Amino acid sequence: MQSPEATFEVGDDRFRITSDVGSSELLWSTITEVWQFPEFWLLFFSRAPFITLPLADLDNEARELILSRATSHGAKMS
Repeated sequence: MQSPEATFEVGDDRFRITSDVGSSELLWSTITEVWQFPEFWLLFFSRAPFITLPLADLDNEARELILSRATSHGAKMS
């Protein structure tokens, strides 16, 4: 990545991650687990693959939406 930044966009059925190297659009059901830490969350898609989601730019409404969508599709919270 030339720029160490990515955009996280949420929708009703899916979310999108976009950076200067490309983008991925995934269904909420692909999240199997969310590990919550004070400054970031780890969103897991299986045993190993995950993304780090910094919380600094996410308001409470966005955080609640992410957790709601992930848990409604069966993701575990840690």
